[in-house]
Amino acid sequence: MIRLGIVGCNYGRNVQLPAFRADPRCEVVALAGSDTARAAEIARAANVPKAYGDWRALVEDSAVQAVAVATMPALQAQIAEDVAQGLAWTPGQVSEHPIENK
Repeated sequence: MIRLGIVGCNYGRNVQLPAFRADPRCEVVALAGSDTARAAEIARAANVPKAYGDWRALVEDSAVQAVAVATMPALQAQIAEDVAQGLAWTPGQVSEHPIENK
């Protein structure tokens, strides 16, 4: 089973969370948004065990094996680069199209 964390509480919650839950190989273990209280409320309502107000904390969580980046396109590239370069222990990453080019 792949333990996933989703960065982004809008599209991530409404689209990715149900899609990952439909796959028996996946377990969503964390959500991250820009507001800690809102992320915690959404995680509670969706029965996701952990919530973070900063995506970096989600990525640093050793329970998270893969990260799905479901933020606004302008934010995705930087998050994806930081995950790939600075947090190399994370084996997987999914970013939604389109990613904004700089």
